Amino acid sequence: MTIVDFDFVDGPNAAKLKGKAYREDMYECVVRAACRREGARYFPVKSKYLNQSQMLNQQKLA
Repeated sequence: MTIVDFDFVDGPNAAKLKGKAYREDMYECVVRAACRREGARYFPVKSKYLNQSQMLNQQKLA
């Protein structure tokens, strides 16, 4: 699978692309979709998606 990164600096979300959080969320959506397509298990990095015990379990797996 190949992921191609395009930055449409003149599109309707041009101002949002400058924000780090927006770009991270956008890339996370792509990674989630790629994992789903490939049947891979996905462990989100952002704490808003994990509770404390899930974060500890993820650290043990690393």
